[in-house]
Amino acid sequence: MAFISKKNKKIFGDFDQSIDGHDWSVSDNQSSIDTLNEQKEIDSLEVDESQKTKKPKHFILIVLISLIFAGLLVRLGYLQFARGNYYLSLAEGNRIRTRVTYAPRGLIYDRNKNLLAHNIPNFEAKITPLDLPTNEKERKSVLTKIAGLIGEDPTNIEKLLKEKGKNDQFEPVLIKENLDRDQALAIKLNIKDFPGLSLEENPRREYPAGEIFSHILGYTGKVDEQVLKTNKNYVQDDYIGKDGIEASYEKQLKGKNGEKKLEVDAVGKVVKELASSDPKSGDSLISTVDSNLQKEVNAALSEGLQKAGVQKGAVVVMNPQTGEILSLVSIPNFDNNLFAAGIKPDQYSELINDDRQPLFNRAVSGTYSNGSTMKPVVAAAGLQEGVISAGSTVTCHGEIDVPNQYNPSIVYSFPCWLKSGHGTLSVEGAIAQSCDVFFYTVSGGNGDIQGLGAERLARYMHLFGLGEKSGIDLPNENEGLAPTPGWKQAAKGETWYQGDTYHMGIGQGDVLTTPLQVLNYTACFANGGTFYQPQLARQIINSDGKIVRDFRPIIKRQNFIKPDNIEVVRQGMRQTVTSGTAKILSSISVPVAGKTGTAEVVAGGEMQAWFTCFAPYDNPQIALTVLLEKGGEGSDYAVPVAKRILDYYFKNK
Repeated sequence: MAFISKKNKKIFGDFDQSIDGHDWSVSDNQSSIDTLNEQKEIDSLEVDESQKTKKPKHFILIVLISLIFAGLLVRLGYLQFARGNYYLSLAEGNRIRTRVTYAPRGLIYDRNKNLLAHNIPNFEAKITPLDLPTNEKERKSVLTKIAGLIGEDPTNIEKLLKEKGKNDQFEPVLIKENLDRDQALAIKLNIKDFPGLSLEENPRREYPAGEIFSHILGYTGKVDEQVLKTNKNYVQDDYIGKDGIEASYEKQLKGKNGEKKLEVDAVGKVVKELASSDPKSGDSLISTVDSNLQKEVNAALSEGLQKAGVQKGAVVVMNPQTGEILSLVSIPNFDNNLFAAGIKPDQYSELINDDRQPLFNRAVSGTYSNGSTMKPVVAAAGLQEGVISAGSTVTCHGEIDVPNQYNPSIVYSFPCWLKSGHGTLSVEGAIAQSCDVFFYTVSGGNGDIQGLGAERLARYMHLFGLGEKSGIDLPNENEGLAPTPGWKQAAKGETWYQGDTYHMGIGQGDVLTTPLQVLNYTACFANGGTFYQPQLARQIINSDGKIVRDFRPIIKRQNFIKPDNIEVVRQGMRQTVTSGTAKILSSISVPVAGKTGTAEVVAGGEMQAWFTCFAPYDNPQIALTVLLEKGGEGSDYAVPVAKRILDYYFKNK
């Protein structure tokens, strides 16, 4: 028996009806099929439209990923190629360090090869900031212990590390130099316990004679930031000449630093040396100075100052045939070893606040009215210009009276130092007796003598080296002043008067000279009229003793004064010793010629004591100038200083 479900029956019933109804049900079914197919097409189209709307989103994502990937490639290329060396060195810096080996400076000798400046070992403690613990507590503990080893304040060490180590964490920072042997030994024995700490031994300057040569040699000190920025020959903690010969010949004395490449461990301790280049020491300098004479000059000036009851003065000694400086002393002086060792703030403060100005080189930088030591220059100018002749005479009544050109009832008086007057004097006699009236007349005119006038006198002052630098190989030379009417108008807004010329003619008024300038023209008279540039360097030699440079005499001017006129002045300077204001020099074993000078500091006030001379008269080997600042009469206090120096020189030459 067949079983037909209701559902199937329904279907079959429907099927039967479709047959009976002329296949209408088939038609309806076909319509349903068509409808179904249309729906599928619509669904298919909807899917396509959905895919079309999703495609741009996928594209943007792909582009973004591509851009990110490209950026990574560019960055990787930049780091690999453009900055590869930098990061390589940064990485290697943790393992390989470059350290400077400081070159010794060249030595400085006197003319007889006696040592004036040399180098000694200098133990230095340094810390490399990168190798210190990163933990703040551990870092402070390490720095405190290091400070205890070297006797320093840990706060100061921290300050140095911040100042010096801010730009380069790999560069060792100097925290203390000039360690004594106990401190150096303590560091060496305990260095493994202190990450970042290193001990170095580098050369530093020492001056065996100390302050006696301080104004000649100068001193060295640590190079400053400005030099480091502009000169690649210097590195951090290098030494450089700061004054004197050390500064003037820095290029020759400075050596060439070497370097070492070192492998270090994780805390910066050296494991082994990988490579090195040796430092090259600087060339040495043989100076023109005689060290034994220098000591005697220093002693003579010190004695003279004590007798005069003053504290400041200068002496310069020269070979008048070459311009070589044999001695140069300025008192008070200073110990240049303080600077070479790294002067302490309190020591420096004491020096710069000293009223006597011990750092000031009076011989080349101090300017003073030169008083009657000017008179040989005025005499030479007057003779050369024909204002006077070798046979000219002037009568001194003790003063010159000059009526005011606008009101003759007003008379200006210009006195001679000898109020009673010298009587009638020749050129030689006027120099020997230092007659002011004679030189008022030659410079500014009086009676029948026209006088040089200010402009011509200033021109001859320049010819004899006044109002200009001599060119000596020392820093900070002062040019002084040879005044003129134009200068006075510009500087003071005042008119030039005849009295200004008178004062100029006797080394007073606005005239300013250095002791070296007075010596320069004295040497010119000594040698017959050749004006040399003064020099302190004689030779430069290398480490093998080979001469690198031989310094020859430098003639600045000659034949600007006729030999006959020079000789008249020389004879006057000789008479200064035989019958004039420096007669105490007659006892010296050789004939001496010279000129005393006494210049007012202020009208009616203290006097600068001067004396300048040369010897032997016929064949001069030495010329010297003495200044005692506010030392009184030149004949009383400056001449005895010169006498002691000349006695020593001719007994020991």
